[in-house]
Amino acid sequence: MNILRAAALSVFFLTNSQAQETPSYTGTQTKILDWHRENPSKDATRPVLRVVYFHGKDMDPLPRYQERLTRVMDDISKFYRDGMRLHGFKSEGLPLEKNGDGELLLHVVEGKHEAAHYDYDSGTETETEMRLALADKIDFDREFVLALYGQCWKMEDGRYGFYSPYYGKGGSNQRWGFCHAADCHLLDPELLTDTKNRFKYWEHYGDRDQTVAKFNSFYLGGIAHELGHGLGLPHDGETGVERFTLGKSLMGSGNLTYRQELWMDNPKAKGSFLSLASAMRLASHPLFTGSQAGRFENADGILTDLEAEADGSQLDLEGKVVSKIPSYAVIAYVDPAGGGDYDAKTYVTTPDEAGKFSFAKIDIPNKKTQLRLCACFVNGETTKLSTDIKRTLFTRKIDTASLFSVPPDQALAAAERAVAQGSPDAANHIRRAKAQLKEGDADLERQLALLERWLRPAPELLDLAATDQASCYLSDAKWENAKSGWAGTPRDRWGADPRFGQGLFLHIAGELHEKGLPAHCPAEHGFATVGKWDRFQATVGLRDGTEPSARAIFIVLGDGEELLRTRQLKPGETEAIDLEIRGVKQLQLLTESGMQSTHTCWAVWGSPQLSKRKH
Repeated sequence: MNILRAAALSVFFLTNSQAQETPSYTGTQTKILDWHRENPSKDATRPVLRVVYFHGKDMDPLPRYQERLTRVMDDISKFYRDGMRLHGFKSEGLPLEKNGDGELLLHVVEGKHEAAHYDYDSGTETETEMRLALADKIDFDREFVLALYGQCWKMEDGRYGFYSPYYGKGGSNQRWGFCHAADCHLLDPELLTDTKNRFKYWEHYGDRDQTVAKFNSFYLGGIAHELGHGLGLPHDGETGVERFTLGKSLMGSGNLTYRQELWMDNPKAKGSFLSLASAMRLASHPLFTGSQAGRFENADGILTDLEAEADGSQLDLEGKVVSKIPSYAVIAYVDPAGGGDYDAKTYVTTPDEAGKFSFAKIDIPNKKTQLRLCACFVNGETTKLSTDIKRTLFTRKIDTASLFSVPPDQALAAAERAVAQGSPDAANHIRRAKAQLKEGDADLERQLALLERWLRPAPELLDLAATDQASCYLSDAKWENAKSGWAGTPRDRWGADPRFGQGLFLHIAGELHEKGLPAHCPAEHGFATVGKWDRFQATVGLRDGTEPSARAIFIVLGDGEELLRTRQLKPGETEAIDLEIRGVKQLQLLTESGMQSTHTCWAVWGSPQLSKRKH
């Protein structure tokens, strides 16, 4: 770091409202690495960044792709190295996977389709193809992967086009990470000073006409930015002082200003930098600790005892981190509406040995604003908590009483969404929801207990022919066949894709069924009862939330013979089933729509149970 930049950085910290002197995070890094030394992993291999090179079947990899991309990734690694060092962390950058000649190791995958088949929204499809092609080389659920697409070609009008995904995969964390970015024959850090030649191209944001230098700032910065998401970093912005001294935050709009100080005709030009918040989160990431210790353990962290005081537009906040694995930092993101979180200002503090932390003079804009807290743990895990900043109607004072005060039903809904989405923070959502429970919230308590159960590995299914149990829920038993019209064939929970926001619980006419078989019409579930069971009981109906026009009919077959057929059930109606099935060897549960359409025909066999008589 040159003297002028170091001096400017000191000015920034001296003028920052949280600090009186330049903070040093050497002790923070020492705390992280000491924990890893004291808790060594059985897996001593150092995690590395794997790079996949994808191209359509009608294209070859772009010219000189390996040597260019070696320079590209070396440059981005140095950017991260210097960004970590800027804030006092020791770093050698990203651990890149290389061959014996020191070149970037690229895992090349030829697509199943021609390049024009793929576009910006094809990420799920291309990832699936990569997983299949590299199943014996890369574990995408336990490794960190950057996918680069060699799908830039010249169009008839002379422009070049990019047809590929370009984003980080949501949910990336310390256990796995994945992101997409694009390659081009002009992508090369050696061309960052080429301001004479122009490059016209089309991408998902539209047409661009830039110098080759500016193109490289955009697209090298784009790789660095999306890689940040692949390592679990969110967007963040920079303060005015940071913009003056350092440039733009990489995880804000700094993806467009990467290394631009090299080519801009302005001695005061600034490029991009890694924010303190980003560096702090990366300090415990396996790619930067070089350790596998605790990667797949849950910190079980929770942010609690939160109290706030406001003075005008500034907020003082204190709280406590409680966890199984030590916390080393808490980050506050202040995100005003309208910027898409790219302009979120960040504040960083370190908790004491008891987990207590505090922030002083957090600036709150006089507009709709969200405050997000993120606790960082030494194994790389994080836990998050967010709240909307509210102001009183007439005085416009910050309403500190409402901060982090979430009604129990909202806390439950957030926990349910987290479990449905497979969020690594789901357990923390459940704990926060539990903290909101009041005496008498028995139904909420049951639902939270269910969510906790669904986070644990599923128990082994019962064999109805072999078990000695006197009773058994069918959702706990092996079936011979199962199919449904939609949302799969889950057990005890709804199975629709989380993006539809339909939740998980099986409520029928307001009653929660902890055990059940969702059976969107038409559906069938078959069980080999081999004559060992005497009685079948269930409560059937349409799951709450279905459209008013939906109708369902429930049918029970025993050895192919119809034993029961319900009337058409409307939403909110149920029917109790209690059938003698002694001697039945094959039990079939069917559902049919009572209407021509099966739209939202969310039939559910609630609490379906087999039992034996006492002899």
